[in-house]
Amino acid sequence: MSKKTKKQKNNKAKETKRRPLLFYFGRFILKTLVILLFLTYLIFCSTAAWHWSKIKYYQTVPLEHLALAVKQNRDKGDLPVAIGLVKSRWPSQSQEVLDIMIPHAPELDPAFYFEFSRRYSILGNIEEAVFWAMLGRFRMRYDILRCENDETSDLEKTLSDFLIPESVSDYLEDNPDQIKPILQSVLDWDEKNPPQNKPDSFCRERKGFNREASHYPLEKGDWETRYKVLRITTEAFINDESLDYFDIFKKLDEYDKKKPLETENNAEETPEK
Repeated sequence: MSKKTKKQKNNKAKETKRRPLLFYFGRFILKTLVILLFLTYLIFCSTAAWHWSKIKYYQTVPLEHLALAVKQNRDKGDLPVAIGLVKSRWPSQSQEVLDIMIPHAPELDPAFYFEFSRRYSILGNIEEAVFWAMLGRFRMRYDILRCENDETSDLEKTLSDFLIPESVSDYLEDNPDQIKPILQSVLDWDEKNPPQNKPDSFCRERKGFNREASHYPLEKGDWETRYKVLRITTEAFINDESLDYFDIFKKLDEYDKKKPLETENNAEETPEK
């Protein structure tokens, strides 16, 4: 090795020794950022791939078997899969989906009603879209009331803002005078088609929006009273009535003289409207 080469190597070694600690710290930070970006990319791609694979799996179910597949998953308590089977259908299949699923509406969970609203919105039928969205809110309020530690106002608003199609929100904002007539049609439909779903899946899923909420439903014996109170207070809103607790108890007595809430109607019958 020549003296010149040896001198150059010695100078380089001295420069390396003189490098400040900040230089090595900066390299460490840069490598860490690169690794984090790479991991973020992997997580994002994996999530997207998983979501895509779920949609493809849902779409393998033939349309003629859609109602049966939804029922099987609901019976297992897997509401996300049940609603995913419906939501995954192409927009061009909206009318077929509605024709298949609406006859089963009384037994379904409110999440399906919001999906019906979205499908009608796609088809340009804003009246039906608004009706099913309002029915979804009404039945969702009933599900919330059937969960332990029910907190209707904030949770209902959060979920409604998330689930109601933008076209429906715009319609209700532009036509506030239509809210009460639509609510009355919701109550009329609800009276002819009493709710048959159980709130168990909803109570579990709501923890995603409120971690402090209980994921257990109330005892079944409490459901009917809460259903009646919900109808009473909704009717009072429509009729511009102001009710106190005594008024509600009085109206409950009137409800008790009527036919009890039915929960075992034949789900195969086309719901009246």
